[in-house]
Amino acid sequence: MFSLPETRLLILVLEQVSRKGRVISVVVELMLRTVDQGQMMALQRELAFSDNSRDPTSTWSKRNKKIVNNWLDHLRPVHYAVTEDFRECFHSFGSFSLAEKDKVQWLITSDEIHSWLEAPQSAVLIVEPQTHPDSVLNPVSFTSAFLAKLLRKQDYPTVCFFCSMRSNVSMEREKSGPGAMLQSVFAQLLVQIKKKRPEINLAAFPKPDAKPLKLRNIAGLLKRICKLLDMLPDRDCVFILLDSVLDLAGRDSEDDEVIEGILKLADDTRLTIKIMATSVFSTVVRDCGKYATLFLPDFLDGGGHAINPVFFEDDTLESLEAFETQLQSQEESFESKDEGSDDEVIDSD
Repeated sequence: MFSLPETRLLILVLEQVSRKGRVISVVVELMLRTVDQGQMMALQRELAFSDNSRDPTSTWSKRNKKIVNNWLDHLRPVHYAVTEDFRECFHSFGSFSLAEKDKVQWLITSDEIHSWLEAPQSAVLIVEPQTHPDSVLNPVSFTSAFLAKLLRKQDYPTVCFFCSMRSNVSMEREKSGPGAMLQSVFAQLLVQIKKKRPEINLAAFPKPDAKPLKLRNIAGLLKRICKLLDMLPDRDCVFILLDSVLDLAGRDSEDDEVIEGILKLADDTRLTIKIMATSVFSTVVRDCGKYATLFLPDFLDGGGHAINPVFFEDDTLESLEAFETQLQSQEESFESKDEGSDDEVIDSD
């Protein structure tokens, strides 16, 4: 028989380890049966009226906000607010030629992008134009912005970096170089976890070092991103979109090291990491792992029709729904296996 303090402690532990703070109701009910009637009524009142005191969202929200703000101050001049990038990309669509709009339609409706969205496991998609765009605002960058903005409206932590836009603002390495891109990915991921995973206690993440990591310390910057990803629950999903990586303001060897490091994040089997990168890539990057490729030719016979990208949102959301359905099926399969393992343990006893 559990005492009242022991029962209360077990319930709190279950709330923390269960995904998104959900109580495992069956176990709680069984534990309630182990205390006498008076204790049970007292505990039920506590559960009914004290939820907010144990709710991770209310407990950690202010603390997480302070932690994220401290990191953002520490990382200055990191670029993490991409709203303006989205705005510029969407504003550019009105000035596209019919041929450029054909490319947008061809990309957004491609089987490769929808297969990447629907895949239930980690996946990398390389979007490679035949000729690297000579304009900062182009059909490929628009497509990246379209997908990133739509994904950010969903429940998934989503980060993006528009290399050509950052280089167009400044060619300084600390603002548009490979290290700056890693800093941005890390900062955005922090903000996204604070916003979309409030049940995660960021106080457990290491505090900013008194001496900042140098932007050339690629391994250290990547390690910090990996530590942050380690805080996400099993089978969680993260989207990373990197646009026009050829325009990073750094040496080719450093650019390749960073791109290769980010693409290898998709090797994580505990999480679902979806990465889309656009550019003309070097042989080093091409040989770094398994990925799908979407090749964009310079000329398309798309009919030259005027299009409205909003019309493609429903199809894109359908692919995301298919992805969620597969994730749910996987989750139920894992839970079924876990329950079977528990039954085997009980039977052996």
